[in-house]
Amino acid sequence: MERSELHSIAGEHYGMMKEYARDSFNGFDHYSIHQFRVEYKKLRAFLRMISEDNNHYHLIQMSKDLKHTYKITGTIRDLQLLSTDVLQLLNGHKARTNSCLKAIRRKIQRQQRKLKDMLAGKPIKKSRKKTDRILPDTFSFQNYIRYIAGCQNSTKSILIRSDFNDEDLHALRKILKDLFNNSGLFTNEKNEQTQNNGNDAVMTNPMLEKLLVELGIIQDQCTSLALLGKPFLHKWSKKNRKQAAEMKHVIVQRKKRVRQTVLEKLSSFNEPFSVRLLNENDQLHDSPVVRELPHDRFSDVNI
Repeated sequence: MERSELHSIAGEHYGMMKEYARDSFNGFDHYSIHQFRVEYKKLRAFLRMISEDNNHYHLIQMSKDLKHTYKITGTIRDLQLLSTDVLQLLNGHKARTNSCLKAIRRKIQRQQRKLKDMLAGKPIKKSRKKTDRILPDTFSFQNYIRYIAGCQNSTKSILIRSDFNDEDLHALRKILKDLFNNSGLFTNEKNEQTQNNGNDAVMTNPMLEKLLVELGIIQDQCTSLALLGKPFLHKWSKKNRKQAAEMKHVIVQRKKRVRQTVLEKLSSFNEPFSVRLLNENDQLHDSPVVRELPHDRFSDVNI
């Protein structure tokens, strides 16, 4: 894959971010904020992957201003999700709901002003100029295989543990998300090292997709619980803090249910769901990089 194609792929993600950022100026709707973050994560995953360069590693990163913009959008989205939880958990208690929502919306408005200020500085344009200058001249299929093997080893280091804390689950989600976002890179490219193996399409296994959704739910619940902590509530009335404690209890129970489902999936690998990262013209196992990996229940890109 030549530099011009790498430039084009990165440009598409920057372009989509710019479109959703423009929408954010107009309404700060949930969808635009979420999609802006999705495109950012896709670009970040792509840049991480193409940073893999033979015997050394140079991480291609977006600009600090764009990273800060992304962080602000994360805070807005977290508060938006919390406001949705308030509506659901305090349904039927209009006065209580309004009181809690007002406090959350004030925080959202402050973050929106910060976001407008950041976007006025054109962080997307500046970041694109930065990353365009340091894109590699090529990204080979062999580097792609090396990237997959690295993700696989990182995944294995988490899965071999006897138990998983929330940080482990979040780390696992990030690895799987990166693999998911980068899985189609070589779908139209033939490599002389590969042969036709007739496998199915890339990463369409519903078990994996459902797992990613569930891991996302757990992360959202962790964030909501953090927002309902003392620093966030210190200016709330005593009555509202009591209601927040009730909400926390409900969120904790919801998180426990989803977490238990995820842990059962991760602890039972008698029938591992396969994550295939190549197309029908490619054969991952013929790569010398992958042949050297240990063939246990976590290898061969079975996650």
